[in-house]
Amino acid sequence: MVVIPPGLRKEEIATLLTTALGWTTKQKTEWITKSTTTKPEYIEGVYAPDTYLIPVGEKPSVVATRLIAKFNEGFAPYLPEFTDKNIKWTSALTLASIVQREAANVADMPLIAGILWNRLDQNMALDVDSTLQYARGNIGAGWWARSLWLIRKLILHIIHMNIRVCHRIQYRILVSMPSMQCSILQLQTVCIICMTSITSRTAQRHTQNIKQI
Repeated sequence: MVVIPPGLRKEEIATLLTTALGWTTKQKTEWITKSTTTKPEYIEGVYAPDTYLIPVGEKPSVVATRLIAKFNEGFAPYLPEFTDKNIKWTSALTLASIVQREAANVADMPLIAGILWNRLDQNMALDVDSTLQYARGNIGAGWWARSLWLIRKLILHIIHMNIRVCHRIQYRILVSMPSMQCSILQLQTVCIICMTSITSRTAQRHTQNIKQI
């Protein structure tokens, strides 16, 4: 039995799978560099957290397919609603992942999601730690260590000097930062607030802005 909690990067999932299934270093590397890169939208965020019964001899590529299928099953009901709002499902999933990382609990998620949508709507920087933590990666203190105050000071300085420059930087992070794995409950909570916190016109404008970057 393999338990994958929400909020992990695929590298962290690889570590769990390696321990549970007895993978070699080569198999772990294959999971990270090949099995989870078959499509651009499958690089991250679609390896659903859940409890799995996975045969020990199952190949990394088959394990990846198993987790993706579980994600598709849970996310499918929300896809039409995002399409109606002209919001790319990958962008919505990324924002949901940011909200999950920033929120202390599920109850805080609607508030944080609303704040982030409002910041995007007003051409403001997101100003959240999780995007910078993801971009930094593990440099020896863990994947999510909060040792980013110098980088945040730099971002805040850019905001003070040129709000538009920082806005474009944050849009790049939102679009290019792969999502962490969200649980179905968290997807439901965050996706609903994402859809109700932004108008179709605003969503269309954000999509156009993203395409221009």
